[in-house]
Amino acid sequence: MAALALDGKKSQGVQWELRRLRTEAEERALAILRERKAKAAASGGDAVRKLPVVDSDWYDADYLREILEGIELCIEEVAPPSVASLTLNLSWPPNHPLWSRPVAAFVTNCHQRLILLCFGEYCPCNFYVVYDTSANSVAIVPPLPHMPRYYSDIGGSNGGVAVLCLDDGGFLLTELFRHRDGNTLLLTDKATLFTWVSYKWEQREVALPLPLLAAEDDDEPFCADTVFPVGSHNSLAWVDLLKGILIYCHSDKRFEFIELPSDADAKLTRKRNCPERYRSMCCFNGGDTFKFAAMDGFNKGDSPLAEVVLKIWTLSLVYDKDGIRQWRPSTSVRIGDFWCNQLYKDVSFIPTFPVLSTVDHGIIYVTVTDYKYSREHAMWEPTKFYVLSLGMRLCKVVSSFRIPDRGGFVADQRIITSHFTNYLNQARRPRGDEYEQCRPRGEEVADEEEARSNPDAWTSLWNSSGKQVVEPRTGRSLFGASAHISD
Repeated sequence: MAALALDGKKSQGVQWELRRLRTEAEERALAILRERKAKAAASGGDAVRKLPVVDSDWYDADYLREILEGIELCIEEVAPPSVASLTLNLSWPPNHPLWSRPVAAFVTNCHQRLILLCFGEYCPCNFYVVYDTSANSVAIVPPLPHMPRYYSDIGGSNGGVAVLCLDDGGFLLTELFRHRDGNTLLLTDKATLFTWVSYKWEQREVALPLPLLAAEDDDEPFCADTVFPVGSHNSLAWVDLLKGILIYCHSDKRFEFIELPSDADAKLTRKRNCPERYRSMCCFNGGDTFKFAAMDGFNKGDSPLAEVVLKIWTLSLVYDKDGIRQWRPSTSVRIGDFWCNQLYKDVSFIPTFPVLSTVDHGIIYVTVTDYKYSREHAMWEPTKFYVLSLGMRLCKVVSSFRIPDRGGFVADQRIITSHFTNYLNQARRPRGDEYEQCRPRGEEVADEEEARSNPDAWTSLWNSSGKQVVEPRTGRSLFGASAHISD
């Protein structure tokens, strides 16, 4: 027994010594890394500029400065059509509290030159990071000061946080939380709106013009599936793809609710069942028009896939001469009509996650997935991802892209639309012809010429899926709502 106790103490001592040596090595490496960063910033290199953190009584400014100092964002510039990737390099001190938990970051949304990332588990997250691609700068925003007692995030597990680019060059960050009745726990029309502006969180109690549910009602409450800015109106839209749009105008501090088209059948199932798989919405035309897409029949078990109809409606926020605003049907195409080509008629692919183009109004992107049966797990597993660009007017596939996996890991991702590549590094971009973009790295799977000469390429394509892509004609990005993190 004495020998065993001695061996245990010796092993523990070795572990402590190894831990001490590792900490010393990491601290030396961190000091060297920060010295290199300082030299790169002083020489006017390509390092991302860190915006100052303002001192405050209700958050630890030094703690946030240390976090921001250890974050480096690297975004890859690519010539369209290709994939743009965002990488986060973290270099926090060895004993930093954030290393004691899994480090997670995800892109929530974008607006013009801004990309918003949340760090940590959502609702609420640990902190926010706003990347300005035009100024090549990054700002950190502290977490919310406190939460209401009975609350529910407007976006559920998807999150309802949004960033809005302001006309004065600044930005607005918002979080919206609905209140629950203390007795019944049912959602009420009361809510708390948090806004980050002028380096501080402001809190305001508001009333939401949302349809309320009775205790016996089996319908689902409003839950934002997506949130995006509304053009030049300094407004934000929280969209429930089964119910409607909640618009907040920051200028006059007013909320408005707009229902979905009356002929868009939302009661496909009793549960939400991920509406993003078959519905999408965007804002275009300077923010004056909403466009809504739905795959009618997608969630109905008795509807053959070929009979699923991809429908699009538009809604102008400008009232007509009669003082009316209403959804108007735009384009409607059967999924089976995209298979009329001889190359595709025997191929069964399942398009999901439609994403509307905000630039080319005749284009809609869909995701298809390539599956392989795993004998080990006795199930079908995704192996490849592709994005198809569907021409609604032409009723054909315009382009297609395969998205590389991340270190052999293939995962389903949510995509959001963004124009950030139009603003990328404008602050340090040379004049004339000195600036040259990187060549594309993304893999374009097939085009029309290849389809004619190599039908197998399209056969493989129609069974596949993808998530991040740059629109060929405009350079507009479809940005995967995720971020790759490396230590």
